[in-house]
Amino acid sequence: MRWLVGACGTLFAMAIAVLLLAGVEGRLGCPAAGRLVGGVPASLVPVFQGAAADFDLGSQGASILAAVNNVESDFDQSNLPGVDSAANDAGAEGPMQFEPGTWARYQVHGPGGAAPPDVYDEIDAVYSAANDLHASGAPANWPAAIFGYNHASAYVIEVLADARNYYAQGLRALGAGTVLTASVFSTAIAGAMSDGAAQPGCAAPTPTATVPGPKAVILPDGDAEAPARAPQAVREMIAAGNRINRFAYSYGGGHGDPAQTMSQDAPDPAAVPGEEENGGPGYDCSSATSYVLWGAGLGEALLGGQVEDSSELESVGDPGPGKWVTIYANPEHAYIEIAGVYLDTAAGIGKPPNPPSTGPRWAPVGSGPAGFTVRHPPGL
Repeated sequence: MRWLVGACGTLFAMAIAVLLLAGVEGRLGCPAAGRLVGGVPASLVPVFQGAAADFDLGSQGASILAAVNNVESDFDQSNLPGVDSAANDAGAEGPMQFEPGTWARYQVHGPGGAAPPDVYDEIDAVYSAANDLHASGAPANWPAAIFGYNHASAYVIEVLADARNYYAQGLRALGAGTVLTASVFSTAIAGAMSDGAAQPGCAAPTPTATVPGPKAVILPDGDAEAPARAPQAVREMIAAGNRINRFAYSYGGGHGDPAQTMSQDAPDPAAVPGEEENGGPGYDCSSATSYVLWGAGLGEALLGGQVEDSSELESVGDPGPGKWVTIYANPEHAYIEIAGVYLDTAAGIGKPPNPPSTGPRWAPVGSGPAGFTVRHPPGL
């Protein structure tokens, strides 16, 4: 397994991990557009669900198995024998990165597996990981079980943060004892891809083009495209940024009724036009940052239903940079990094692909980070 660091601060990290897992639905509000995407291959959805059901891992079991798979190998289904062990001092192998001794102890057949179980087979590996986690105390004590799987506090925190995202996006448990058949596969995939879509107040998902690789790309026309493995929340932020990236800058603009200024269908900064320095209504730095957070369904859970100013953005979410999204704020300015590109009303002015004017624009660099408080949405 990849995390090979000491256990210093384990109890503290486990306490944080418990907080990360608790209240997942309440903290995130609307599921991120209600679609289980964000890099979880659809073909693996029922594998995680079936393994969690077989080993009685509870409602979060499927999302945690998916998170372990992501952290260990980025859902890599192309592991070849010897490749992982050659690159890993512990000799960990396969998509769930089992060390040989641990694999010998917990290996099991997944549905349809051939004898003997294969550490490089995705289904065998996921079911064996479920066996390992259950033996280590899951679901009664998820932090302890995950720490038992890979002895690093930071690993526990990362897995639980990813799991919270997947759970909020619809990756939920099947009934205990579910047999993984072709019909279960198709039903589980369909359910995971639609769960939460009809919840009142949740925005409909926005189809967004994607690009390969780990970072978003700014196109010649100034729009951005999200990376294919980005969570749906990140894709929604990119789509939201594209909706406002041609508005002018207007100090105080957009700080009004969220139903108008934060609308994802028809953004209307003219409802609160601001000072209109550029000859018309527009968004300022903090309302633009708020807009993309509203676009991901985080307006209520993260912003309290408000359009935050830059000082208020200094305290939203969790401290430090995020895996996918980072908010930079100080009393004078705010901007946001999403999948490696920046929506900023100040950076990139006059530089391609930005026109020579102010306003929310995608840029390859941001205004900071020196002098900015750095925060991120929980789990992102």
